[in-house]
Amino acid sequence: MTYVSLKPEMMQTLIDGLTSYATTALEARDAVVSANTYEDSPTDLISFSDDLGTSCANLEEEAGKLQARLDAAKAANESGITFTGSDGTMSYYIPDGMEDTAENATANNNVEIVNQARADAASLVTYSQDGCDPEQWDALLARVQEHQDDPAYANALLANTTAAQLLDCPKNIQESMTYTSQREGTSRSERPSAAMDLCAALGHVLAAATSTWSESKSTQYANELADATEEKGESDRLNALNGMLLASREADVDQDGSSESVGLDYGDSFLVTLAGRMEGYSPQKWDITSPSDWIHRMTDRPLDNPYVPQAVYSGNALAGVLHAMTGSPRAAQEWLIPPQPGPAAPTPLDGATAEDSVERIKALVGWGEVGDNVWTDDWALLADEISQGQGRPLESPVLLGQSPSPVDGEGGYEDTRAASTVSGILNGIGAGLPDAGSMSGTARGDVADTLARYPEGVDISTKAGDDSGVLHVPMRGGARGAAQPVVDDSALSRLAAQVSQDEAANQRLGEAMIAHHDEKLTSAASTYKASGSQDDLTVLRAAIDDRVGTNGFLTGAANHYDVAQGALADDNARATTATASWLAGLVPVAGSTASYMIGRLGRDSAHNQADAAARAGSAFNAARDANNDQVTLALMNAGLYDQGTLSDLADNSSMAHDYLFRDGSLATSTMTPEQLTDEGVDQALTEAADHLHYPGEGGSDKVIAQRTEDVFEDAYKAAYPGSAAAG
Repeated sequence: MTYVSLKPEMMQTLIDGLTSYATTALEARDAVVSANTYEDSPTDLISFSDDLGTSCANLEEEAGKLQARLDAAKAANESGITFTGSDGTMSYYIPDGMEDTAENATANNNVEIVNQARADAASLVTYSQDGCDPEQWDALLARVQEHQDDPAYANALLANTTAAQLLDCPKNIQESMTYTSQREGTSRSERPSAAMDLCAALGHVLAAATSTWSESKSTQYANELADATEEKGESDRLNALNGMLLASREADVDQDGSSESVGLDYGDSFLVTLAGRMEGYSPQKWDITSPSDWIHRMTDRPLDNPYVPQAVYSGNALAGVLHAMTGSPRAAQEWLIPPQPGPAAPTPLDGATAEDSVERIKALVGWGEVGDNVWTDDWALLADEISQGQGRPLESPVLLGQSPSPVDGEGGYEDTRAASTVSGILNGIGAGLPDAGSMSGTARGDVADTLARYPEGVDISTKAGDDSGVLHVPMRGGARGAAQPVVDDSALSRLAAQVSQDEAANQRLGEAMIAHHDEKLTSAASTYKASGSQDDLTVLRAAIDDRVGTNGFLTGAANHYDVAQGALADDNARATTATASWLAGLVPVAGSTASYMIGRLGRDSAHNQADAAARAGSAFNAARDANNDQVTLALMNAGLYDQGTLSDLADNSSMAHDYLFRDGSLATSTMTPEQLTDEGVDQALTEAADHLHYPGEGGSDKVIAQRTEDVFEDAYKAAYPGSAAAG
């Protein structure tokens, strides 16, 4: 394409000069012709008049073509196709293969759409200042909604309104169509949703425009919006801004085949700048000098406006921009943990830096109430998106002399940055949620999926106390592994309790933990069998303890929540925990045998459903026994027991002999899920847990059940402090 540059002031001067010259020439011709006619036409001026008229018409035509080119350059500039140069020049563009004609300039530089946007911007401002009737409003709103996602229209509309005017329009236009009866004391609106409809449309306009902006323009306009919200006596503007930014779109952000409601696609630089300003939001005090605002002399804050109410749009300065960032997780990542400055390759976050970042993010989550609301949903979704890697830069440039890329690789900068961000969000949500609080199903699912991506982090987080820091980067074979977010045990207990209330989410988390524990235990068992070393035994025992401890912790978390809910429930209410369902997800015997747990727990938890404490005791017993079975089966299938030990088990346990062996050989590894649901298999595994020694204990009395029950109960109490545990 070809860009044609011009100086707009000089071009307009030329156009005006040509038009003025043609006009003057025509006026002079007309004077001469009139004088000639007055004198009875002594001279034939017909040819002269026609020729001069034609020449002036041609001159005006050329001036019109120049004007069309100037209008095209202005339109291209306003719509974001081109930008004003440092010397004041503007440009329009002509596609390859086209001539530089006025018609082509007009057709390819959004002149018509920009003209419409200018007119609509003028109408918005006029209606905001002077009011309008419903029919006028309907027509304007329809035009804005029709073009709200067109970057050319959006850029032109914003270019022809100030930030303050934009934020004032929803309230003012709504007020103009609302009538109050003094006698009846009631209000009636011709268009009750006008403000909300306009906020939604202008949210799309902002997204469409900012997605085309340079960093400098994004920064400038974001600051203008923030400045407008902080003006004295203009607190309604914050609600309006939040209303615009809370507009949503549907997108499959986790690639699971279903859509989620996320923020619109704003420019990253715009959101990062705006988030920084709103984080430091500092409005001037309400103007108490106005007689109409006397009440604010005592309150120091404005009354909530009914047209852009906080109840709908929130007075939380971060509510809108946070939601917008769910549609731009890269912007969220840059805001929450700004990139390291300088040209050098960024280095992985150390413990102190991670701690500082997590504390800041926790504080940001604490700006709003944690619970079943959009605020919590948005934070949970951001954690989910960033844990998927959506917060990383689009490109992964390898810096000179640096390999691998600073964006890629486990334990690298972006990896530790993402894990620290997730740690801050999860710690913030967990810390802010009451023991008996509740989150939406959407948030529960996002938390479950986030935790499922960091199973090793979950294991670490289940340990009592908060001595593990906020970020863990494991070492594997001398190399850094994937960074893991660490969550305070009390916060994790509340998060896990919420996940336990959603069967599907709970199952996804359970499957991830099982796969992790199976891999960890199988690898450790194989290594120990080959070496027999004490160090490898220690690793194997740690793998077992992690599995058992996590099972115990998750059980305690769910029971703690169940009892807390029961304490709040009235006489006719029931706690919502479905023990068999959630525990089937968290502690199945193996990934393919989850149905075993449903059968097992269905028998043990079918009674005492009306009493939460009794149900918790029943659930504890069922989970502990199921955990023993799980670990026993895993250790047997790992080949840790020689044939003599297994034969002794078969000889001393009729249930084991009948259900765990076939033709004298161990049969558990080939059992189907249906076979594992058999009550006899369940009892046989229980007897095996009471008979087989814990790895490394030889023929001592320390059997699997004894060791695992102790670890399970300790972890259970970490998630449920003060519980009696065993029932």
